[in-house]
Amino acid sequence: MNQNTPPSYTSERRASTVGQMLSNSNAQQTQTQLLDDALAVVRSHAKNMRRCLDAGFTMDGFRHASLMLATLRTSALTPRNYYELYMAIFDQLSAYLAPHLYDGHINGQHTLSDLYELVQYAGNIVPRLYLMATVGAVYMRVAAKSKIPLSENVLPPPVKEILNDLLEMARGVQHPTRGLFFRYYLSSMTRDYMPNHLVDGPLGTLSTSVHFILQNFIEMNKLWVRLQYIGHSSERDKREIERKELKVIVGSGLVRLSQLEGLEVDLYRTSVLPSLLGEIVSCKDLIAQEYLMDIIIQVFPEDFHFRTLDLLLAATMQLTRAATVKQTVLGLVERFIAYADRTREDAAETRRLSIGEIDTSKSLPTVYDGIPEEVPLFPLFWEQITSLAQTRTEFTIYDNASLLVSLQTLCLKVYPNKLEYIDKILGFAKERVLLAKRDELKNRKTESTILKLLLAPIETYSDNPLKLLKFPSSKNSSTFSHNSLIEPSIRSNSSSFCGNFTDLLRLLPHTPRRKVAYTVAKSVVSVGASNVSQKFSVDSCDSVEALFGELCSVLVTDCLDGNVCGAIIPSATRKFSAITTSDEEEMIDDEIGLLKLDWDDIIEEQEFIAKLIHLVRSPSGHPDDNLELLAVLRQHLGTGGDLRIRFTLPPFLHRCFATVHDYLSLDDFKLEDISERLLSLYQFINETVKALSHAKYVYTDSDDTYFDIPPRFGSGLQIPGLASLSLFLAAAKCADSSGHEEPAYEFVVEAFTCYEESAALDSKTQVSALIIFIGALSAMHGFGYRNYETLVARIAGYAGRLLRKTDQARMLLAVAVLFWEQEKEERVLAPVGRKVDTINTNKTKTVEKIGYNELFGDAIDAGFTKSKKDDMEKSYRNGPKVLECLQKALALANAVLDPAVRFELFVLTLERYVLFYEMKIDTIHIRHLNFLVDLIKSEIAKFDASANIASAKMSFGSSIFSGQPAIGSASGNHEAPRHVSRHFESILGHLRFLKNEEVSSYEEADLGIGHASHQFRNSWNELNI
Repeated sequence: MNQNTPPSYTSERRASTVGQMLSNSNAQQTQTQLLDDALAVVRSHAKNMRRCLDAGFTMDGFRHASLMLATLRTSALTPRNYYELYMAIFDQLSAYLAPHLYDGHINGQHTLSDLYELVQYAGNIVPRLYLMATVGAVYMRVAAKSKIPLSENVLPPPVKEILNDLLEMARGVQHPTRGLFFRYYLSSMTRDYMPNHLVDGPLGTLSTSVHFILQNFIEMNKLWVRLQYIGHSSERDKREIERKELKVIVGSGLVRLSQLEGLEVDLYRTSVLPSLLGEIVSCKDLIAQEYLMDIIIQVFPEDFHFRTLDLLLAATMQLTRAATVKQTVLGLVERFIAYADRTREDAAETRRLSIGEIDTSKSLPTVYDGIPEEVPLFPLFWEQITSLAQTRTEFTIYDNASLLVSLQTLCLKVYPNKLEYIDKILGFAKERVLLAKRDELKNRKTESTILKLLLAPIETYSDNPLKLLKFPSSKNSSTFSHNSLIEPSIRSNSSSFCGNFTDLLRLLPHTPRRKVAYTVAKSVVSVGASNVSQKFSVDSCDSVEALFGELCSVLVTDCLDGNVCGAIIPSATRKFSAITTSDEEEMIDDEIGLLKLDWDDIIEEQEFIAKLIHLVRSPSGHPDDNLELLAVLRQHLGTGGDLRIRFTLPPFLHRCFATVHDYLSLDDFKLEDISERLLSLYQFINETVKALSHAKYVYTDSDDTYFDIPPRFGSGLQIPGLASLSLFLAAAKCADSSGHEEPAYEFVVEAFTCYEESAALDSKTQVSALIIFIGALSAMHGFGYRNYETLVARIAGYAGRLLRKTDQARMLLAVAVLFWEQEKEERVLAPVGRKVDTINTNKTKTVEKIGYNELFGDAIDAGFTKSKKDDMEKSYRNGPKVLECLQKALALANAVLDPAVRFELFVLTLERYVLFYEMKIDTIHIRHLNFLVDLIKSEIAKFDASANIASAKMSFGSSIFSGQPAIGSASGNHEAPRHVSRHFESILGHLRFLKNEEVSSYEEADLGIGHASHQFRNSWNELNI
C-alpha cells in the first residue's frame, strides 16, 4: 500500500468492501429463502392436484395447478433459482396433469375443446397461459396419434388454430424471465407433436410448424436481449451473467427447428435461414449474435451449410463490430473439417466392407471428402476472410492468422492437391504481417499461430515435403545444363524458391524459423529413409536451393538474429538478465520468444542436416549431374560457421568421394574427359577439406560469435585437424584409385600438414593419426618410387618422434610394413589417360652374419641398390629399412622399464620378424627369430625368478619348454601377463607347424613323392624351439 494514502480513504474503502460482501451474503440468503418458500408451495399444491386428479375432480386439479403456477409470477428470483422452480412445476404438469387430460379425453370423461375454453378463465395470465399450453399440447398429441380417418361429420383438431392462438396469447407476458420460461415451456410441450402434413388444413402443415417455431424463437430472443436493460446500470455485469445462464433456453428454439421432420434444404434456404439471420443481425446485441450464430452452425446439418454458405458468410459481415466474427467463421470452418474427417473415415470403412460390390460403371459425382464439387467452398471463405481482414480495422494480426489457419486446415483436408489455395493463404498472411505493427509480432500467441500456417503444409505433404516448390508463387528455375565446377554458370538470384512460404518464413523471428527448419529436415529425412523403393532424393538445383538456402537455412548458416546456439539475446535484455534470478530469466526469454538450446539439441539438428546431404543426388545418377548439385550445396554449407561445418562438411565430402567412384564406373566417356573432371573435383575437395581444417574448436563465453554457449558445447566432436587428416587421406585413396598420383601425393602432404599444425594432439591422438596414415598408405599402390619413399620416410620420422618409447616401438613395428610395398595393381586412369601395368622389382640380398649389436641398432644399407626402372612401374621394397625399423623398435622395447610392457613389445617384435621372414625379405634371417625366441624366454625366466617355484612350474615350466598349450596362473605382481604369454605360445605353435611342414616336404622330395624348394632348404629347420 502506498504510504501517501490518507487513512480516512483507506477506512472508507474497507467499509465499502465489507458492506458489499455483507450485501451479497444477505442477497444470497434471501434468494435461498425465497426459493425454499416457493418450492414448499409447489409441493403442497402438487400433492393436492394429484389427489384431485386421481379422484376424478379435474376442475379442482386445475385450481391447485393454477395456484402452483402462481409461484412463477415472482420477479424476485434470479434466473438460476427461477429455473429450479420452473423445473419443479414442469415435472408435475408433464408427468401428471398432461397424461391425465389425455387419458380422460380418450376415455370420454371430458373433451379437450371444453377444457381449453375453461382454463382461459384463470385469474392470472401466467397460470392461464401455462394451462392453455398444457391443454393445447395434449390436443396436438391427440391429433398426432389419431389413426381414425376424418369424415365430414368429424371435425379434425384445430392444431393450426391452437398454435396461432398460443403465439398470440404468449405476447401477454412481457417480463423477460417469465416470458422466456413460458415460451420454453410451450416449445418443450409441443415439440413432439408438430404438424408436418402435406395438405393444408386445420391440422396444419410443415410450414405451420416452421412458422410457429420461428416466431416463438424470435420473441424469445427479444425477451433475452431486453433482460440486459432491466435494473440499474451498475448491475450491467450481473445482467450479462444472468443472460449467459439463460442462453441455453433461447438456443433450444433453434434445436427444435433443426429436429423438425421434413425440413429440407430448399425450405431452409428460402424461409428458415433468412428469418433467423434477419433476427440475429437486427437485434444488434453482442452476446446474442455470437451465441446464436454458433448455434446455427452447430445444430443444422453440414449439407444445409454447403447450400447456404453464402448467406451465412454475408450475415457475418453485418454483425456488430464488437462481435467476434472470427469465432463464427472459425466455428463454420471447423465444422467442415470435422465433416471431411468423418466422411473420409466412413468412405474408407465402406470400401473395406464392400470391395468388389461397387458398380464402377455408374458415374458418381465428384466430391472432395463428402463436399460436392459444385460447392465453391474455398472461394466463398476466401472472399469473406480477406474482406474481414481488410474492413475490420480492429482485427489484429493474431485474428487474421487464426482465420487463415482454419481456412488452410480446411483446404489441406478437403483440397490437398490444390496447391494454389495454400499458396494464396500464405501470400495473404505475408501481406498482413508486413502491414502489422512490430509489437504485434512479438506476441507469443501470434507467433505460434503463424507458425501453424507454416507447419501444417509440411505435415500434410510429409510424403514429399518438396511439393512446396510447386507453389504458383515459387520461382520456376530450370536445371543447369552444365557443370558449375567446369563451366561458370549464370543465373538470376532468387530468394523465393518456395514462393510465399519462404517469404512468410523470413518475416518470423529466429526461434520459429528454427522450428520450421527442424520440422522440414526431420520430414525429408523420414521420407528418404522410408521410401527405399522409390529412392526419394533432393534431385535438382532448385530443390537444393530451397531446402538448404530457404527452408533449413537457419540450421545451415548463421543469421543476424541467431546462430547455432539459438536466438541472439538483445544487448539490453542481456544486461538485464545478468542481474536476475533463473526464474526471472526464463520469464524474460518467454516474453521475447527465445528458445535456449542445449548441446544435445544442437547435435540432433545438425545430424538431420548431415543426413539431408546424403539425399542430394540426381535422378539420372550421372556424376556430372551429382557434381552440379554438390556445387550448389557447397555454397550453402560453407557459410555455416566453425561449428556447423564440423557436422556438415564430412558427409558432404563423402558424397564427393562417391562421385569419384561414379566417374570411374563410366563406360561412355573418354578417359581424358573423365581425368579432367576428376582433377577439377579433386581441387574442389582440397579446398573444402582445407576449410574444415581451419575451423575453430575452442569456444568460450567471451566469444561474441557464440554467446551464452550451453554446457558441453563442442564436446564429442573430432578435432578439425584430425578430421581433416582423415578426409585428406580418404581423398588420396580416391585419387590413387583413379591413377592420379600428383593429387594423391598432395592430399597426403596436406594430411601431414594437418598433423604437424594440430598442436592440441595428445600422445594417444598422435598414435591414432599415425595408424590412419599407415593404413591409408598401405592401401595405395599408385605412387611412384620417389614419392612413396618420401611419404614413408616422413611417417617413420613421425613415429620416431613420439613422446613415449612404447608408442615409438609400436609405431615403428607398424611402419616397417610400408617399406615393403605390395605388388602394384593396375590403375584405372593415368594422368595422360593410359593404363599402367606394374612389374615386380623384388630384389634380394644376403646377410652373412648377424649379432646382438646389429639386431639392436646397426642399420644395414650395404648392398641395397635402387632400380633404374621408371618410378611409376616399380614397387618400393627396401629390406634394410624394414630391418632398421625392427631394430629400432626392439631397442626401444629393451629400454622400457616396465617388465610386463617390455615382454609384450618383445613378443610383438617377434611376430613382425616372423611375418617379414615369411614374406622372404632378404634382410630377415632365421637367426633373428632364434635370438628373439631366446630373448623372450629369458624374460620369462626373469618372471620365474621373481615368483615362487610352484607358480613358476605351473605357469611356464610345463608349457613353454614342454609344448603344453596353456600357462598356469600364479598370484603376485611379478607374473608374466597371461594374454601376452598366450600370444607368444601361438607364435611358437605357428613356427613349429612351419618347421614340421618343411621337414615333411623335404622327406617327400627325397622319396620322390613331392617337390620342395631348395632355396630356403633347412631354413625353418634351424629354429631352436
